[in-house]
Amino acid sequence: MTFDRDTSIIHLLNSAARGAESAFERKARSSQITFRQLLVLHAVAAEGSPNLGRIAAACRIDRSNATHVVKLLDERQLVTRRRARTNATNWEVRITSAGRAMLDEALPLLTALESDAIAGWTAAERQMLPRLLKQILLGLAASED
Repeated sequence: MTFDRDTSIIHLLNSAARGAESAFERKARSSQITFRQLLVLHAVAAEGSPNLGRIAAACRIDRSNATHVVKLLDERQLVTRRRARTNATNWEVRITSAGRAMLDEALPLLTALESDAIAGWTAAERQMLPRLLKQILLGLAASED
């Protein structure tokens, strides 16, 4: 079996992901928020008062990365964290007003970047890509079993 970087789905996905993350961070430089921090902040806002496991699952990152990002966001006062009442080894995380302001500032940058990335695509192509990416994620998850 041969490997071709120009047609390897995994290589192209990895390159696209790294490129998208870099492009977002260039756009959001004045906001001083990384793409992963934005994902975690959005998950906290959407989930209400999630624990670290729910944040990790929502962002599709491992728990140690979620813990690290939440700690950074807490230090910047974009979220607060406190010990969970039901399990003292876990944290509940809440977004602060500064965190909501950051979301309001950064999400339009992400939306604009996404629009730029797929400018010129047909409606069918725009609808197809998320479906295909979700199928790939399911296939990768199944290969872990």
